[in-house]
Amino acid sequence: MQENTDKELESARVAIYPIDVRGVAVPDIAGETTADTTGNFLTMGKYGDKSINVTKDDQLVASQQTEMRDIAGATGGVARFNNNIARSLQEDFNQGRSYYTISYTPSNSAWHGGYRRINLSLEPTPQQQGDQLIYRKGYYAKDPPPQPTPTADQFKTAMQHGAPAATSVLFSAKVSKSAHSADVGFAIEASTIHYQPDASGKFVADIDCAILEYNAAGKQIANSLIRITSSVSPDQRPALTNGIVRAKQTITLKSGAASLVLGVRDQSTGNFGNLEVALATR
Repeated sequence: MQENTDKELESARVAIYPIDVRGVAVPDIAGETTADTTGNFLTMGKYGDKSINVTKDDQLVASQQTEMRDIAGATGGVARFNNNIARSLQEDFNQGRSYYTISYTPSNSAWHGGYRRINLSLEPTPQQQGDQLIYRKGYYAKDPPPQPTPTADQFKTAMQHGAPAATSVLFSAKVSKSAHSADVGFAIEASTIHYQPDASGKFVADIDCAILEYNAAGKQIANSLIRITSSVSPDQRPALTNGIVRAKQTITLKSGAASLVLGVRDQSTGNFGNLEVALATR
């Protein structure tokens, strides 16, 4: 594979499972064709029509399968070559459903674009005999491209019932429900919020905390928004790495409210996170 292709695969950040739909081909046997007793050509059509070069054809297949293995190895997938496509698809599907996510911070902070290999291993135990680790074999040490600033409309979309989880801003929430109201406590990870200096020399972050109510049919029936400001002194700024910003919001529940979608948005960067909570029924 060429380096450009590798870089494109690296940026995709997905595991690819190539399958050769041709299956396992029966090898060509020298001397078995009527057109050429050396086995270099296979008769097609009229007698003596040497339209297929078996040697080159085999080399092409081998090259294609090597490239499929390279693609799978670069992304953490598996290349499969057999005559049971249904089984291959099922195995790939099962493997894609069960996995561990492992992360680490490289000690080498020089991002020069070079390829860095990853090696994982298992502690040998009797229960792990024959186990195989399948993972991407490395990455290119390059800075990620700058991401466009999220828009307010994207935040509104993320606040819809059943929307995928957004994690640019990380937070947890505690919901205490009474007969006609709910207290929502937000615990926002300060490290995912951008603090910027103000005129007084402090570092300030402006945050939106939103709550949308949905009924059992997934229809929005109410919404609530509060805006808070978190500020720290220069001496306190290093503590933001493990700090928590807390906010509390009390809402009056509409009749038929079945779930709440909670959202936190950093006003300065546009980054946000969301969380959906089902309301207990009595």
